[in-house]
Amino acid sequence: MSLEYQVGQLLGLGRKTEAEMEQTVRSGALPASALIELVRHIAGSRRGPGTTAIAERIVSRATWNRALRNPKAKLSQVVADRVERVGQLVAHAESVWGEVEDAREFVTSTQAVIGGAPLDMTANSTVGARRAEALLGRIDHGIVV
Repeated sequence: MSLEYQVGQLLGLGRKTEAEMEQTVRSGALPASALIELVRHIAGSRRGPGTTAIAERIVSRATWNRALRNPKAKLSQVVADRVERVGQLVAHAESVWGEVEDAREFVTSTQAVIGGAPLDMTANSTVGARRAEALLGRIDHGIVV
């Protein structure tokens, strides 16, 4: 299964190629439900304080609350790009670790090698996302970090 397909599944979008995902993000067509699905997947639950805490590591509280009130609303291009980046990281981590729980632990925990939690780094910048992805690549190839 391709990583892009996994990202589409994580975001509740079904099959999406990388090109389709890019077009969805660029055109401002990513629904708020994608953010909700991603957060619930990372949190491992449908509701609760853990879900809100994860959401607030990705978007502002106001954006999260708007998404919950109207899951069909479209996310801004900036937020959609962030959601897709985090989805890519989670899908890659699940591919590397092979277990959702192990990937969840990796994504949400501080990794000394990169100086932060991959989730936070990926949500905050493209540069952080590249660093988190590079760490996953090294782990996947058995390079001691």
